[in-house]
Amino acid sequence: MLRATVLICLFSWPLCAQTDFSKLDAILADYKESDAFNGTILIAHDGKVTYSRSLGYADFPNQIPLDKTTPMHLASISKGFTTLCIMILKERGLLHYEDEAKNYLEDFPYDQMTIRHLMTSTSGLKRLYNKATDGDDVVAIDDMVRFIVSKKPKLQFKPGDEFLSSIVGYCLLAAVIEKVSGKRFDQFLADEIFNSLEMGNTFLLTNENRNRFKAISYDAKSKEKEWFLGSYSGGVGIYSSAEDLLKWDQALYSEVLVSKETLAVAFEPFVYNDGTASHVTMGGWMRWKGQENLIFKNGDWVANNAILFRDIERKVIIIIMNNRQNKISKFDLMDEILPVLGYSI
Repeated sequence: MLRATVLICLFSWPLCAQTDFSKLDAILADYKESDAFNGTILIAHDGKVTYSRSLGYADFPNQIPLDKTTPMHLASISKGFTTLCIMILKERGLLHYEDEAKNYLEDFPYDQMTIRHLMTSTSGLKRLYNKATDGDDVVAIDDMVRFIVSKKPKLQFKPGDEFLSSIVGYCLLAAVIEKVSGKRFDQFLADEIFNSLEMGNTFLLTNENRNRFKAISYDAKSKEKEWFLGSYSGGVGIYSSAEDLLKWDQALYSEVLVSKETLAVAFEPFVYNDGTASHVTMGGWMRWKGQENLIFKNGDWVANNAILFRDIERKVIIIIMNNRQNKISKFDLMDEILPVLGYSI
């Protein structure tokens, strides 16, 4: 009986007692002293921030500190927003997940590659095609489509056979969104998601907003490392703050953007052609150590790392974002944070 009581308390944070973050403060104080982490951590429960801490700088030369409102590069967490755009269009009856990509992209060279394949990284497309650059060494949406149409790169496998993380697939989804909506991808994101949720520090990086304030990306020696940050819109390229990501998290519990039925599909594992299930869902969500109610989205791009962990049963969110190649990884940080919150996994 005692064991059952302990387990109930262990997993019902924060209902048992007020969480003590002093241990986490001490850990971060060590990281600050050793310059091991440059980034932001935000923890919230049921939409209320319970912990927020930023270490280091958004701009090292000008000593501009990071905080929870600083726009930071989301890397592959951007895929979740692209997927949501597709869901919005699907709810309006403007496309279906089983539609083939060639129905929307002129002269697209692959048969039987569906919207769902692109959303689940099971298309067979490689992760990157760096030769699809323009004169500024940026891979724009149109550049990628032209590259695929003209070069017809060989697929790694038949669509639906396997998983291979593909930023390219989401770049093609952005092209589909533009075709179906009649809007530029950045405008569709702003109109349908960012403005709707009052995410004032969230935007897709474009040539037009390249000089907008945001956290600069740095290598491990705190030297600027900005290569390709405006590339592969759809797969990466979105900047957002921890505060804004919390707004997005809360919207995913409601029907502000799409219905709960539509959103539930986003977290269902993809079923391969052989009947087995993938470990990744639409938009690249994964289960944290196999736990059904614990999902997370991971991102790595250039010098930027981010993780968004959601306990969808208890409405707990952990956001870790950094703009420098750090000595401590986001997964090491998660191993420090989760026990503080009462999780044993």
